[in-house]
Amino acid sequence: MFVELQYYFKPMIVNGFSNLTDRTISQVASMVVRENRDTVGPTGSDGIYNNEKVTVSTC
Repeated sequence: MFVELQYYFKPMIVNGFSNLTDRTISQVASMVVRENRDTVGPTGSDGIYNNEKVTVSTC
């Protein structure tokens, strides 16, 4: 996943004692969302299966 965020900041109150000025704040981040794993499953399945044999929730 790759994310880039940009925000234009404009201070509401400007005075001579503050260093607040109009500026663009920018941040970039990336990460691996999922690790390598088996998504194929048994033959004829849709790739979603209960490999750990956990009780399936019905709520």
